[in-house]
Amino acid sequence: MTGVRERILAVSAVLTRGAGNVLLVRRGQPPHAGRWSLPGGRALHGESLAACAARELLEETGLVVAPLPELPLVARLEVGSYDLHVVLVGAYAPTHGVPVAGSDALEARFHALASLREDDVTPGLLDVLRHF
Repeated sequence: MTGVRERILAVSAVLTRGAGNVLLVRRGQPPHAGRWSLPGGRALHGESLAACAARELLEETGLVVAPLPELPLVARLEVGSYDLHVVLVGAYAPTHGVPVAGSDALEARFHALASLREDDVTPGLLDVLRHF
């Protein structure tokens, strides 16, 4: 088929700390540079969803989720478009330390869900977070 692009699998990690606090990163690259979003990125060939989520968390925030094989998934929500397929992996996992921006993130920190505004986050993020 002409003009059909291959779909890209990406994973975003939903990591909470306490009631109503979620880990977000301020994007340093397009699309939506400068806005807060979930840490995540493209899955590597053959990489499991949990391994991708853990790798992206480490790369973008310096936080480690463990033990990875028993990562307690609380929800999976798939968001698809024509050329991008994102799987959100929600996890309540213990973390130690303070998130530090890495990779293409400008900032990384836990946010109170109630304080987030639509114009500060990537499009549709608040709707997605209502599932967690």
